[in-house]
Amino acid sequence: FTLLTFLMVYLYGIGNGVAIYLDELFSTRIMIIYNFLNDYNIGLWGNHIISPDIWIGYITTLDNVYAYLIINQGIILYIIIIVINFILMKRTIKDKNNILVAILIVTSIYGLMERTILFIPFNVFMLFARDIFYKKETNELEDAKKINCKV
Repeated sequence: FTLLTFLMVYLYGIGNGVAIYLDELFSTRIMIIYNFLNDYNIGLWGNHIISPDIWIGYITTLDNVYAYLIINQGIILYIIIIVINFILMKRTIKDKNNILVAILIVTSIYGLMERTILFIPFNVFMLFARDIFYKKETNELEDAKKINCKV
């Protein structure tokens, strides 16, 4: 979905009709990202944007999570969060946890329109990311055999 965001911004910038139509459909979100990318450099540690909701004299909202991360928070945090999401998606597919896969896909799509998916109160499924760093696998039968219990 990150690639989709920046592809649409690129296409919007060159005047692509589909991108312009989608921009109108999504309340000028693509234009807003395009303007932010023209006004701010993408840096390792982000930009000091006082508020991503107040921009050049009028109120607007940079609410696409992917654009917000790379513009406001920087390449480092952007890569970390994208890698965590990728690993989490890969593990849930491997574990055949279809419900969580569907939830991750829906929240990724939601991220195209809102940046609140970064906040745990709006996206409790971020808590599953802890499994990337800590995954305890137990097999009670093998544990019982190790301590010489009769099974």
